[in-house]
Amino acid sequence: MAVPRPRARVGRGMPPALAALPCFLLAACATGPRLVSDPDTAFTAAGTDPGWQLFIAYDEMRVDSVRLEGHLSFPRTAPRQQGDRRIWRSRNDEARLTVETRPGPCEVEGQLLSDHVRVTINALVFSGCGGSPVRRDGGA
Repeated sequence: MAVPRPRARVGRGMPPALAALPCFLLAACATGPRLVSDPDTAFTAAGTDPGWQLFIAYDEMRVDSVRLEGHLSFPRTAPRQQGDRRIWRSRNDEARLTVETRPGPCEVEGQLLSDHVRVTINALVFSGCGGSPVRRDGGA
């Protein structure tokens, strides 16, 4: 008997609010990034050129982008601290993911956020902003 090959996690084990987002997010990627807050999401990021979004939840990391023709999900890993940078690394059956954040105000589509973010999926690189909103006067 053949054992079925594991597939990338899409929707399984996610909280209902997060599982319902893919259709909404694809529309958001087409019009520009818009960060969506969810109580089970520990970190979010977004960027343009092309539009993309990253969600790091309690059990998964997911990247949505028109360049991916949808989204890819990866198992959540703990970040490693390297100087002032946090780096997550994960993989699924299709790809390898690296997420790197560094502190410093970063603006995307008029939103000022706490971190610069670089997301690499295999050789595909996305740059943008993420983390907590930052007030224009320098406060959080």
